[in-house]
Amino acid sequence: MNESEITLIPVFSSLIASQKININANKLLKVAQKEQYKIAGRADSLSNHVSRSNNLNVLDKKILKNEKNILENYINHYCTNVLKYNNKLKLTTSWFVETKRDQTSDPHDHVNSLLSAVLYIKPTPDCGSIMFKNLRNPSSIYITKSEYNVWNSDAWTIVPEDNLLIIFPSHLYHKILSGKNKETRYS
Repeated sequence: MNESEITLIPVFSSLIASQKININANKLLKVAQKEQYKIAGRADSLSNHVSRSNNLNVLDKKILKNEKNILENYINHYCTNVLKYNNKLKLTTSWFVETKRDQTSDPHDHVNSLLSAVLYIKPTPDCGSIMFKNLRNPSSIYITKSEYNVWNSDAWTIVPEDNLLIIFPSHLYHKILSGKNKETRYS
């Protein structure tokens, strides 16, 4: 085989950014715990779904003005310095997710949006991770791998951590995996 160096070109790849941020998670948690929640997902789907806040603009609350600015600054820093976008983005919707033991979500994307983000406010030990799934795989042929990496995986999992912000393209399918957490996880 030719020993020349391989050039890898990640054309049309989906970039996921994760960063621990400096934000008042205790304030967010107190607000999240006072919210009203409803089951997220379709009624004909899984029976043990996570819940999302009824309010889809939680960061528009006066008490969270500073936290919204912090999140917008992190997102715009990422857009400007990593993605090299000229446009300044703003948050259009925001909600809390409440996840109890063994709860999960269906794979889903967020339509009518460029980027999505999740901030883990109070992850608990053994709580459900977030999994990103490539549902656009054109092949139905299963190939075994000697190791999984970003080039050959059809799923990628990130374990929640305190104050971890994850930014990803809104078209990327993702789901909350079932966890064995004893306490409710908020994001």
